[in-house]
Amino acid sequence: MKAFWWKLTVDWPCALGDWLWAYLVVPLLVQLERLTFKRVIYLAALTLAIYAFAQVATIDVAFVMAGDTVFYLEIASAVMFFVVRGHVRQSLHMIGEKTRTAVRRATALMRRYGDTVRQRRNANALRRKRGDSPESSDDGATAWIGGLYASA
Repeated sequence: MKAFWWKLTVDWPCALGDWLWAYLVVPLLVQLERLTFKRVIYLAALTLAIYAFAQVATIDVAFVMAGDTVFYLEIASAVMFFVVRGHVRQSLHMIGEKTRTAVRRATALMRRYGDTVRQRRNANALRRKRGDSPESSDDGATAWIGGLYASA
């Protein structure tokens, strides 16, 4: 059991460390030994180009998303326009129907009650004698003076 415990706690972590060193650190050290000023410039230019492409790609994606959003808003506004047009058409139709109904009712009432309404008698007509002309009569012409009717 002691040998298994030793292998589990010491040998396997050491083997993992050796593997990481051999495959991660040693190749980087070899690349750094072969690194020249020309390669540093190329690496900086490549890094800058990748960074610029990433910026342009995100801007393009932003433009595409904005274009899609505007297109969806255009579709929504067209749909709302047609819905509102239908509502306005329906409202005007209902207003026309209500107006026609009101006019029909008014003309029916005028026909029904228009013949039975009579002009009332003049209260002075019974007191007046025929042939005599009173000095002032209610039948005379009236004039419009400053917002009031005045007898002539």
